[in-house]
Amino acid sequence: MPMPYYNQFNPNNYQNYYNQQYQPQIPGNIPANNIIQVASPNDVETWAIAPGNALTFYVASNPPMIATKTKSQNPLEAPVTKYYDLTERSAKPAEAPKAPAVEYATKDDIKALREEIEALKQHSALTEDNA
Repeated sequence: MPMPYYNQFNPNNYQNYYNQQYQPQIPGNIPANNIIQVASPNDVETWAIAPGNALTFYVASNPPMIATKTKSQNPLEAPVTKYYDLTERSAKPAEAPKAPAVEYATKDDIKALREEIEALKQHSALTEDNA
C-alpha cells in the first residue's frame, strides 16, 4: 500500500514560525515629534532609557506637565527627571507692572531742608523765650 506524501522537514519553516511568535515589546511607540504621552509621573519614572539619551514626556495628569528624562553615558548613573508645569497664556504676554519711579533728593534739596529745620528751631526757641 502506498504512503501518502508529506512535506519533508525543513528547519527554515520552524525558524520562521518562532520568529513570528516572539516579538519583544518595546514600551510604547515613540511618535515622530519625539514627545511621549503618559498618564502619570509614575509612568515617566518607570520608562526605561538607554545611556546617553534624552526623552520628552507629556504627562496628561491634572494639572498637565512636561517631563524630560536624561541619562548620561555612564550606565551606573541614575537618570535625571525634571518636571515643568504648563500654564496657559494669552496671545500677547501681559507686561509686568512697572515699579514706580524713585525720586532721590539732591544735595541742594538736603541743604535747603536743613536750613528750613534750623529756621524752625530758631523760631520755636524765640517763641519759648517770649512765653
